[in-house]
Amino acid sequence: MKYLSVLLLACSIASCGNKDKQTEVVRELNPTDTLDKLMLIKNEAELIEKFGQENVTWDTVYGAEGAVSMATLLYKGTCDQVEITWENLKNKSAIQKVTLNALYDEKQEKLIAFSHWKTSYGIMLGTSLKELETINEAPFIFLGFGWDYGGIVTELNGGKLSNLPVSIQLGISDIAKQSNNPDYEMLMGDNEFNSIDAEAQRLNPVVVSISVLKK
Repeated sequence: MKYLSVLLLACSIASCGNKDKQTEVVRELNPTDTLDKLMLIKNEAELIEKFGQENVTWDTVYGAEGAVSMATLLYKGTCDQVEITWENLKNKSAIQKVTLNALYDEKQEKLIAFSHWKTSYGIMLGTSLKELETINEAPFIFLGFGWDYGGIVTELNGGKLSNLPVSIQLGISDIAKQSNNPDYEMLMGDNEFNSIDAEAQRLNPVVVSISVLKK
């Protein structure tokens, strides 16, 4: 599977960075069973009807290489924030893509790779490289870390996930701790790496961004 979209990490602080707040968010947000079910929603009006006006925001989003666009944000500013882009921007209808990013805690220099959302494919934020291999039933190829497209899975090698409309990005959650890890340094840059590489297996990065795309 060639990467279908650019996945970026959100640079805001999650409101559910500890267990107590996570429990609170479960009660208040109660997201749907799976992230890919959002693709069935026809327009923003239906999104508001389902999740409430207070949880739906039209806002600016930022992409790779300085790209700026508009999207609908569901549960903005929480670990359950989902970015929704529309085929028809004027009417905000026909979902093109939904993206879930791990949020970044600047104070702790950590990605919060947690969300109540999951996918029907068995992938969620925090799914490890080794777990992703098991789900795919095959090793996979990903881009090196440390740049705009770092960690994006580019080839699933005919595994179970190969033909699904999903794009995945890997990363490390504890950036301050792992940034000097020699295995991480070996996996840096604009190169492709195999999940079975010894460095990748030892580092065992996790899913930090998921996009579900229109089929």
